[in-house]
Amino acid sequence: MEKADWPAQGLLTRAQDVRTANEERLMRFPNVVGTGIGLKTVGGVLTSTVCITVFVEKKVPVGELKRKYVIPKELRGVPVDVLEVGHLVSQPALPPVRIG
Repeated sequence: MEKADWPAQGLLTRAQDVRTANEERLMRFPNVVGTGIGLKTVGGVLTSTVCITVFVEKKVPVGELKRKYVIPKELRGVPVDVLEVGHLVSQPALPPVRIG
């Protein structure tokens, strides 16, 4: 992926507010494992467009989903990107390491 410049803080704040307002609903969708804020990727190229990222175990063609489970292309004007991450497994926390 190519590097993109981070946008103005106001765009990030707006995206975070919209993500927070919609996170509970998105997490109820089958296959969704998380949400975040990032830059949209189009055709494998990182853009400078701030987006809400929805992490899914596996991308599924829209035609195979019930209409109510289709992740929208945008939420309240903020673009949405869907990223396939596979099956996530939580790891136990490691104790802090002190050096010196």
